[in-house]
Amino acid sequence: MSGTYNCMGLVFASRRTAIEIEHVQMILGDDGYKRIDKKDVKPGDIVLYINDGNYTHIGIIIKVEPVILSGDFEFTVLSQWGLDGEYIHLINEVPETYGINHEFWAEKKEY
Repeated sequence: MSGTYNCMGLVFASRRTAIEIEHVQMILGDDGYKRIDKKDVKPGDIVLYINDGNYTHIGIIIKVEPVILSGDFEFTVLSQWGLDGEYIHLINEVPETYGINHEFWAEKKEY
């Protein structure tokens, strides 16, 4: 275990450790997450970035704003870029290596 955390550690381990992105599918399954549509995203949901068919990065959605003119949404994300620090950024404002393709995920809610 390390006191230094990465994007996965921010999202799943309360900033306590680094977790390799290759474990994300296992964690999503074990913790009961489900993939959701863009229209259903709420603050607290997560975004997974994809580049060349591989998951590369993860962040927490902290703000969702409708864009009336385009009928789309603008998402603000909190994420940790490698070991370089936390950033609050728009969804597509990430290092090029993370890619701009993404998926949204939310915890399943039991009612």
